[in-house]
Amino acid sequence: DAARAAWTNALRIYGERLVASDLLWDQPLIALRGALVQVDCPAATPAPTEPWQEVRAALDAAMPVYRRHWWPRHHAANVAWAEETVRRLEGIESVLASRLAGAYGGQWPSERVRVDASAYAAWTGAYTTNGPDLVTISSTHRLHGAWTAVDVLFHEVSHASFFEQPLARRLASAFGRPGAIPNDLPHVLQFVTASELLRPLLPERERAGFRPFAERAGLYDRIPAWARYRTAAYETWVPALDRGAPSDDTLRQLAAKLAPATTK
Repeated sequence: DAARAAWTNALRIYGERLVASDLLWDQPLIALRGALVQVDCPAATPAPTEPWQEVRAALDAAMPVYRRHWWPRHHAANVAWAEETVRRLEGIESVLASRLAGAYGGQWPSERVRVDASAYAAWTGAYTTNGPDLVTISSTHRLHGAWTAVDVLFHEVSHASFFEQPLARRLASAFGRPGAIPNDLPHVLQFVTASELLRPLLPERERAGFRPFAERAGLYDRIPAWARYRTAAYETWVPALDRGAPSDDTLRQLAAKLAPATTK
């Protein structure tokens, strides 16, 4: 009865205070996520200040229930995903990381970027928050295995501020102003870039059958504008990736292809 009451109370607080919030854009929720990152066990750190004290208390009370019924299975999935992804990165990580930075015109920070494997990572299966940059990826998502895990990992780190902001500045210059950048174009470029930088680094026997995560998830089929952005990206951006790194002139070519559609 005590365990059921604790769990029911946690669900109630989630439904009343959190379920309508967005993990990507709701700043108080991002701040809570940052605070919870520091918690290794219920007694590890003081409870966050309001407005999250009630949430933290509910989590503390519900944690024994979760640890008993779900955590062993979730933890095993997290560890397996992390170990398999690290194994696949051996020998290609530094090259892929360097080329990703060159593509965006950004620079990796001196400290490592934190990546959390989790049984659940929003409805999207993965997300990245900024300030600080934190990546969360679902270890149980049906598409997050094998080489797709590396694809998703480097797509998500593309959303870190040290890559996303330089890309945004370069796009704003190419399109003339920030407001002229087509909605979701940066996101499509971040999908395409991670996938196409990874492709030539794959073992030859697996290269031909590799399908990027965005394709496997059907994103280009469901969002017509994304399909148009992808076509333009493969005509301008991807050939430049193959040659080294896209220049500002490459982005101007991309803008020229898309500008007529964005002004209708």
